[in-house]
Amino acid sequence: MLNKKICAEKINDLKKGYCAYAESSYLIRKLKQEILNENLQVIFDYTKGGCFIIPMKKDKGCP
Repeated sequence: MLNKKICAEKINDLKKGYCAYAESSYLIRKLKQEILNENLQVIFDYTKGGCFIIPMKKDKGCP
């Protein structure tokens, strides 16, 4: 239940143009599913400790 709330908050942040960070593979997987469902354009930057999810700005000429 808590993971669903965290996922929803991070998706809302991405929609507002803010970056999101996730450490657990479960949360990263859930975020990927929601990002696909919402058709959000993002970049995934994986590190040893987790994953930064960076929204792409459509109005700045990014693909």
